[in-house]
Amino acid sequence: GAEDAAARAGCDSVACRVGKDNAPALAMYESKGYAALEPAPLAEFRQLMGTLYGFAGLAHAADLLLGPSQLPLMAGAPAFAAMEP
Repeated sequence: GAEDAAARAGCDSVACRVGKDNAPALAMYESKGYAALEPAPLAEFRQLMGTLYGFAGLAHAADLLLGPSQLPLMAGAPAFAAMEP
């Protein structure tokens, strides 16, 4: 089967890409313990974008809480300290 062919090829595991609407195939692969496979470049891109968005969020939070709040000022809002409660 697939496990034997993968072992002969030097692979550690078997993974199959199946459409989300193919319930019988998904159930069979899940029962055999096959994990979902995501292409490495896509996974790396998602990791990179998540990291970048995280740093951007921290920079915006620091700007709002500690700095002169440049982003809201550029949008026409008053400085954070000048806003009424």
